[in-house]
Amino acid sequence: MHPTRHLMAHPFLSVALAAVLPILLGVPVLGTPAEPAALAISWDRDLFNPKPAYDDVLVPLPCGGAMAMRWVAASGVVPAEVRGASRALYALEGPFTRRDPVTGREDRALLIGKYEVSQIQYAALRHRAGDACPSLDAGGRQVQGGVGWTDTMAAAAHWSGWLGAQADGLTDCAGAPLLCLPRVPGRRVVARLPTEAEWEYAARGGRAVSLAQFDAPLSSMPGGLSAHAWYSINAEGRPRPIGFRAANPLGLHDLYGNVEELQLGLYRNTRYPGQLGDAVIRGGSVHSAAADLSAGRRNEAPLYGPSGVVRGPDNGFRLVLDLAPAAPGGVLPALAALAPPRAERTPRGHLQINVDVPARIRLDGTPVGEAAPGAPLALRGLTAGAHRVELVAEGYQEVREQPVVAADQWTQVVVALPVRATPLAWAEALLARLAESGPTGGWLPAVAVVLLLGGLTVLRRRWHARAASTPRSTPTAGAAAPVPSAVPSAVAPRDSGAVRAVAQLRLLKPTYPFEPVMIALPGGEFWMGSPEDEPGRKSNEGPRHRVSIRPFAIGKTAVTFKQYDAFCEATGRGTPIGGWGRGERPVTGVSWHEVTAYAHWLSTRTGKAYRLPSEAEWEYAARAGTQTPFWTGRCVHTDQANYCGKSDYNGCGAKTGVFRWKTVPVGSLPANPWGLHEVHGNVDEWVQDCWHGNYVGAPADGSAWQENCVHAGRVLRGGSWSNDPRYLRVSNRHWANPGLRGDSSGVRLAQDL
Repeated sequence: MHPTRHLMAHPFLSVALAAVLPILLGVPVLGTPAEPAALAISWDRDLFNPKPAYDDVLVPLPCGGAMAMRWVAASGVVPAEVRGASRALYALEGPFTRRDPVTGREDRALLIGKYEVSQIQYAALRHRAGDACPSLDAGGRQVQGGVGWTDTMAAAAHWSGWLGAQADGLTDCAGAPLLCLPRVPGRRVVARLPTEAEWEYAARGGRAVSLAQFDAPLSSMPGGLSAHAWYSINAEGRPRPIGFRAANPLGLHDLYGNVEELQLGLYRNTRYPGQLGDAVIRGGSVHSAAADLSAGRRNEAPLYGPSGVVRGPDNGFRLVLDLAPAAPGGVLPALAALAPPRAERTPRGHLQINVDVPARIRLDGTPVGEAAPGAPLALRGLTAGAHRVELVAEGYQEVREQPVVAADQWTQVVVALPVRATPLAWAEALLARLAESGPTGGWLPAVAVVLLLGGLTVLRRRWHARAASTPRSTPTAGAAAPVPSAVPSAVAPRDSGAVRAVAQLRLLKPTYPFEPVMIALPGGEFWMGSPEDEPGRKSNEGPRHRVSIRPFAIGKTAVTFKQYDAFCEATGRGTPIGGWGRGERPVTGVSWHEVTAYAHWLSTRTGKAYRLPSEAEWEYAARAGTQTPFWTGRCVHTDQANYCGKSDYNGCGAKTGVFRWKTVPVGSLPANPWGLHEVHGNVDEWVQDCWHGNYVGAPADGSAWQENCVHAGRVLRGGSWSNDPRYLRVSNRHWANPGLRGDSSGVRLAQDL
């Protein structure tokens, strides 16, 4: 099948075209264009083709620029010796016919961008009539990062319209290498992102390499990986200008490393059947390790976050040319025919369901999975609005909830399932009520109840004795063995009480504008530390031990610059540097000594008992009744926490490609089930405790551990904006000198009640 027809029938492409159709309709050049002026390249060659080759194709851009492109042979013929997944890649058939300038042979081919799009090219792609053209300086060669998927679709759509207006003045690229446009009679040429199959086919080397090389993780690289890619070993964390690394066998540069390249299709994950994912990024970036640079590796980048379109700093793109589908009137009617009735994005959000007992869950009447204490069910990509949630558990009453899912956010639901009434429970409750009525309440009903309870007890004992005398069947070959519990049996009931305690939470509103908003937490017990089989666990997180916590209050968010600056002004201290802004961003650059002084000042000023939380209190509040590595479950996502999304955690999908490189204002990301925002990531949070290498001898009452310290270092918890996801685990702990003023260190206050 011709790739154009195949791709246009793909639902992903319909979504993509629907997203850009309004943009195309707003492009002035798509009306009746004026007679195109003669085109010429006015840019210095280093800005668009720093490593020229004789068979490069140069396609014009607005403002006197050009896009260097390469023919990639794709005949659609699959050699008999090709096996497995490679057959689908070899089956690609290019939309254009290319004539070899040396042999004169014609073949089907793709036309793919030679380089990732640079900053000056991106500015030209978005240029509109009447606007000033980008300045022609050497900085324009820098690769364009920090773009969202919708940005690239808009840029491609605008260029497509501009090329359509210039088509009559351009020669056919099949026989001319300079300032040309491919020609197919009766068809319009459009620009778009590559499909994943096209990108991987090119990254593997296409038909320019042997079958063995094609199946390898990386294409042939004379001189080694560092000669061909900017990655963690040689890039120093900075995306670089185009064309400084060697080309692959097809003459394409930077397919591996530099910036991760957005793809046309959207992400599909078997863990979320039926749910459309976010954008796909391929190729790795300057932050990728060598092991992450692979032709087959793919990652997910969010389309939207709490602040709108997500533009990851390392997210870039390259473009390909294709043919618009055949339709009367050219590209616009064809795109309109393919677009769904509504081109705007359907608002979507995410739902997390926390329970106190193992339960099966239905969403809007459809089974969607199970949840357990400490292992909530996370549902992504739901249509924003009200949904019907039903929870069923053995021995408990069915519960129905109707949460309203907010767009581009996580919505939390915490459910305590009531125990189903049984005759024994009814009798016990009746006896309790009779006892409350006192000696005048009547002794005859009480005697009847006692006799009833006695009879039920005898029957229950006989039933258990009969069950014990029945031989248990052993699993046969092929039968599933019983699944052992992942946590001690004593954990679930107690931590279930912690989940139920959410009903007792109280918001303590501040008396003064410079006070933090606090949440009063009930006391309880929890398991502190990580189990030995938790991925990423360090020895200082054990032994796992039971801790009792008295009622206390803790900050809904980390302390902000605005709140801390009031302390500095009142005491004549210098304010910490706020390089990313002040106001509602969490205060950073503060030492343990300084935040301790801040808590003392705030207590004196307000008459309330503010202090730093103990390490146990911090973990109790951050867990919020959960027992998984994160309060979000066994994984975390960059739309739930601010961290470096260039790395994964145990293959769970935490690697999203999003790395904000700075803090976000407090309250920007979802709260945990107890209402605390950004307990994972954003800023490390100082606690009272000094450093101990493990929990041997740790207090069991939740108090700060400040005796027998290893050294003067103080503990920080939660991880920060700069950390990999494994350091955001709720049990992760590390220390720093109490005088350290780090750009990732902040504080969340506690308060005695």
